Amino acid sequence: MKSSVVVRALVVVLAATSASATQYPLDRDLNHYIVLGIRVARVQSMFTEPPGCNVGVDCGPALQKYGGCGYFHSDGGRFAAPGQVVANQVCGTKSFFEVFSNVAPCTDNMCSQVDDPGSSPSCEEPWTPPLFGDLDGDGHPSCDANCVVDPDDVALACGVTLPFPPCDPGRPILVTRNSDCSSDDAIPGNHRCDLAPGTYGAIRVAKGARLTFAAGTTVICSLNARSATRISSEAPATVLVPGGGSVYFNNSADVGGDCGTLRIVSEHGLMKLGRYGDYGIDACTIGGLLKIGHANNLHGHFIGDSVGSDIKNDGRCCATTVSLPPSTTTTTNSTTTTNSTTTASEPGSTSTTTTTNPGGSTTTTTTSTTLTLPTTTTTSTTTLTLPTTTTTAPGAFTRTPGFYKNHPDVTAAILTAAGGITVCGHPITNCDVNDGHSALEALCVAVDGEQRLQLIRQLVTASLTMAAGGATFSGYAACDAVCRDAAASTDDLAACIDSADVFNQSGDRIAAPFDGGPANPTPCKFAFATACDLLDTTSCAVP
Repeated sequence: MKSSVVVRALVVVLAATSASATQYPLDRDLNHYIVLGIRVARVQSMFTEPPGCNVGVDCGPALQKYGGCGYFHSDGGRFAAPGQVVANQVCGTKSFFEVFSNVAPCTDNMCSQVDDPGSSPSCEEPWTPPLFGDLDGDGHPSCDANCVVDPDDVALACGVTLPFPPCDPGRPILVTRNSDCSSDDAIPGNHRCDLAPGTYGAIRVAKGARLTFAAGTTVICSLNARSATRISSEAPATVLVPGGGSVYFNNSADVGGDCGTLRIVSEHGLMKLGRYGDYGIDACTIGGLLKIGHANNLHGHFIGDSVGSDIKNDGRCCATTVSLPPSTTTTTNSTTTTNSTTTASEPGSTSTTTTTNPGGSTTTTTTSTTLTLPTTTTTSTTTLTLPTTTTTAPGAFTRTPGFYKNHPDVTAAILTAAGGITVCGHPITNCDVNDGHSALEALCVAVDGEQRLQLIRQLVTASLTMAAGGATFSGYAACDAVCRDAAASTDDLAACIDSADVFNQSGDRIAAPFDGGPANPTPCKFAFATACDLLDTTSCAVP
């Protein structure tokens, strides 16, 4: 049994306060929800990586209408243990660990899909809505039996308060590639936009441009980011979008970083994520629609009045606790639980914290570049345990998976100069599409809840950085061994994913010798469309 499950089960036994037929009582702690719809959530073929986190819907109306308020649907989704799926009515096919629902599901074979069945004939467990309580203490629930929502409670669930201050339409910000902000740049001269805290108008981010929000609170009228953009924050930052202001990220966006660092909240505007992106953010639209997009890597918290998605999004839980409030609901199922979260430390260790297509499957890419890069790869072979913290020497750069997949010319040049790299026992030598030795096929892949694929993505990224003369990931040798070990535990894989991810973010704002080239997300788009992955290269046109 997984160590995290053992710890959590032990705590539940000690608490002994739940009459639930499921192994764990209903978890009302919003920190443990990666996707939360206030009224409705439809997340097609979404997958959560082990150890799984929760998804759900807050409202539970007295009269349930199929597809209406209180409804959750995921056709073809997989939600790993110990994650819970919670809604007044849960529908969908594939695989659930635990389901909390009050209305009969939309399928006749729900029991065959639930690993840890509840007490109802359809193997679900009844619960008392709403999911989270009267957070502002005004006597009004977050959602009542008539599906009337208290936006102040939802705002607190998103980590902010209403009302939002107004934006300033007279102060628009334009972000172009390799340029400072059009105005109000906090660190001028570094060829990216470092936006100081303040009040602004509409922000537009051009293709391949970089925008960094400074620590603190920034108010904007809207955010529109084109393809292959990099948007992050140097420290915990909150971006508020009042009224109906929208937030839109185009395809192949690389947004956020470590859990709890960047929070973007719209009052009631549309928030839309594109395709093939990486999102490590707390994203919320209090009274609006959140569209999660297609084939994205999600790492954080995603909340909307209504939440919808296209297919093949991969969800990964935050190992650290962000400042979302616990529920204050006092219903019969409201039980404080202690959950185990695997942190980026030694493989196998846990810490317990209490918290309330395009076609062209054989298309190849050609690259041309004159970059001068080191010819050796620097890796650590002496440290066999993961560090508890990731440190980066001054001036030692790192880059994210999003950078390398959106800059195939840079990635190919690094591989050529280094003579290739070896990750998880597998040689990576090119950036071709549908090739079993391609960095793009490692980076541009629908993870589908497969931890080892996620670990390969992170290790390929770290190895490329080291090969290019950047920072050294001291946990690389240990995590590469975990990747090669077919019997590696869920906890070891998760710890290595988190540790490598922290490393890959750690020096992302430090200049690198290959900065300045244009982004080109198109080859990655084609790589996503193939069946090729590095766990089974026989699925590739060139194994």
